[in-house]
Amino acid sequence: MVPVQFRRVPCERSGGVQFCLMGNPYWLLVHVNNVGGGGDIVEIAVREKGGVWIQMTQNWGITFQAFFQLDRSVGLEFRLTGGTDRKTIIVGDAVPAWWTTGLCYQGSNNFCGSESGDDYDNIMDCRTLIKEDD
Repeated sequence: MVPVQFRRVPCERSGGVQFCLMGNPYWLLVHVNNVGGGGDIVEIAVREKGGVWIQMTQNWGITFQAFFQLDRSVGLEFRLTGGTDRKTIIVGDAVPAWWTTGLCYQGSNNFCGSESGDDYDNIMDCRTLIKEDD
């Protein structure tokens, strides 16, 4: 046995989080790709635009599911929480109206790749994260 030391480092990804949708009208299975930051997801919630959040359960790995009939005529929003840093982002533009299973959709934001230690809000968007000078 060889002892191995490691340190988890944040991953900066280009592009937004990607959601590959599978399932049927009463069951949505979502495989998440291109995750920045710690790269791990511990919680996902989904909602129809303007609706209420539905907590998804982990199916396997980075694949989550919801047993709920979602309206395909409106877009979907996802709220993701990372496991390493417990940061939460909302991806509100990934899945447009008239979405379908069997396709992958990509949002415009992602977890930030750097851990600066500054006290930012828990909901982060790497495109708009700006530290204001006092």
